[in-house]
Amino acid sequence: GVALVQRLMLGGQVPRAEWDEALVHTLVVVLLPVASEGKFEAAQEPALHALHALVARSPHLCEPLAQVMLGGLLGACRSTRRQVAAGAAKVLAALLEACNPQRALRLLTAAITTLEPPALQAAVKLLGERAAAADAAVLEHEAESIIEVLQDSLSHAHADVRKAVVFAIVDMYRVLGARLTPLLSGLSPSQLKLVTIYFTREGLK
Repeated sequence: GVALVQRLMLGGQVPRAEWDEALVHTLVVVLLPVASEGKFEAAQEPALHALHALVARSPHLCEPLAQVMLGGLLGACRSTRRQVAAGAAKVLAALLEACNPQRALRLLTAAITTLEPPALQAAVKLLGERAAAADAAVLEHEAESIIEVLQDSLSHAHADVRKAVVFAIVDMYRVLGARLTPLLSGLSPSQLKLVTIYFTREGLK
């Protein structure tokens, strides 16, 4: 950003693509703290709307910032204000859709290991959505590490977390079918019974 301004001041030419990239980066730097921190309560929703518009307009420019944006937006998912949490989840869904499918799965898998409710179940739900949208070959490559992380959350004290995990595994099974079964061997009998009930309920068994 600074280098770009210096070039302009010296009368240099800046390609449109470079200018757009610098502008998007600057807007994210400004908007993300406002959207993710409760101390900016009155401005959180407008900031989230602006971020969503930015991702929708320039997904290819936002995608390289996905890891940074993910952390801040998952922080906003902890908000007790329903509109803020829902707005953050909406931005995240659009951002992750713009990412390479494998990268999206890996970002979420890594994030889940560090989160607590309600951000945890929000991340698990997003993971299920990205798994459901992924190509089978991509998901199969990532499935083992995903299941390892989800297995830990399947014993979580919060029922909403356990439910989100089960639905994420169901989403994975829709794509992989029986290829997922060997990876579920590490589940406890009670966990496996719970997952199997949902498989049956969804008509997958």
